[in-house]
Formats: sequence, C-alpha cells, structure tokens
Amino acid sequence: VIGPYHSTLPDIGPRQEFPRKLVFSPLSRSDMLRLFEEGYRDTASWLKAGGQKDATLELAREQKRSQP
Repeated sequence: VIGPYHSTLPDIGPRQEFPRKLVFSPLSRSDMLRLFEEGYRDTASWLKAGGQKDATLELAREQKRSQP
C-alpha cells in the first residue's frame, strides 16, 4: 500500500505526513469504488502483461477499445 498518511499504515509513504489542510473528496463513494476497482484491474492486467512500459500503453488502448 502506498499512501501519504501514517494513519493508513502504508508500506511506502513519506517520512513526514502530508498536511491535511486542503484535503477534500469530491467523489461519491460509488465513484471511488469504481476507480479503485478499475485501477486494481489495470494493475493486474499490466503485471500479467509483464509490467513493461510498452505494455502499459498497449493495455490502455485495449481497455479503451473494449469499453462500451
């Protein structure tokens, strides 16, 4: 897990926690879930393709084509 806040116990994060003065979430919960799921699937597909930089661009193109 990568995160900017110590409260989420990230595996990778900053030594000094980011300030929360301007933190807001304009997304609805369903949108956040959808973005998380899409990111997870993108990452899984990218890793399955070998995790190459070239594969990332091709993966994005394939996913755009398969969307309704």
